[in-house]
Amino acid sequence: MGRLPSRASRAPVADTYEQVAGAAAAGAAPRLVTHRSTRFTADDAFQWVSRIAGAAIVLSLIGILVLLAWDSRQALGRFGLSFFTTSTWDNVKQQFGILPYIYGTLMTSAVAIVLGVPVAIGAALYVAEYCPSRLRTPISFSVELLAAIPSIIYGLWGFFVLSPFMRAYVEPALAASLGRLPVVGVLFSGNPIGKDLFTGGVILAIMILPTVMAVSREVILAVPPAQREGMLALGATRWETLTQAVLPYARPGDPGPGPGAGGDDGRDPRHRQLVAGHHGLAVHRRLHHGQRHRQPVQRG
Repeated sequence: MGRLPSRASRAPVADTYEQVAGAAAAGAAPRLVTHRSTRFTADDAFQWVSRIAGAAIVLSLIGILVLLAWDSRQALGRFGLSFFTTSTWDNVKQQFGILPYIYGTLMTSAVAIVLGVPVAIGAALYVAEYCPSRLRTPISFSVELLAAIPSIIYGLWGFFVLSPFMRAYVEPALAASLGRLPVVGVLFSGNPIGKDLFTGGVILAIMILPTVMAVSREVILAVPPAQREGMLALGATRWETLTQAVLPYARPGDPGPGPGAGGDDGRDPRHRQLVAGHHGLAVHRRLHHGQRHRQPVQRG
């Protein structure tokens, strides 16, 4: 039981009740007067701490943008916006443009989101809803173990193992099937060489898989059991329960194709540099376009 307020703190409320009763007897509309304590409680402290924590995130992002703009002031002052819109990289003439690198980052991230996010969400649904309880922990641990592998290892594996496989089997099949379509066919046209943006996107999809799956699984498990039980009590199937009760409730917390899904690409881009060969020094619409590594010329 909480401690009752003192007489001094109850007086304004009693006066307020008397005023309301008097106004009602006189036929006037009573005026609602609320009493608010001036004491600083633990709830107020928690509210201010939450506000400070929320503001710290926004201030951190603003600080990062300011720091990047300050450190790049020399390049921006010399080259202007052409530093972002041109693809020339000439050390002799001192002309530089980073458009191919921006384009390569966006394309590999898009490929990773298209390939990795559906697989991660499907795996999270299986682990949370269909998987036997004795297998949930081993499967989750095995998938999340991929997040502990350094990106340079992914790059070396993609360079020596995945690239030859993509060049020999996957990319020719995609060029023969999807390359004939009107709009999407442009992305898969050309001669497949294995070390290109598509292979880099596949590696990045494997890298974001454990993060998206872990977050999606926790969000699905946070759905109240009453949501599922209510749908099942109405005669819904398991699939209808997932699509109409679980997923709509969990959608606000699902990472999906958001910035966090492709966060591993910004953590360390060495895997993309190894596999895609920096995507050459020009912007190409084809995912199968990469940089062929020239063989040294042997002179007799």
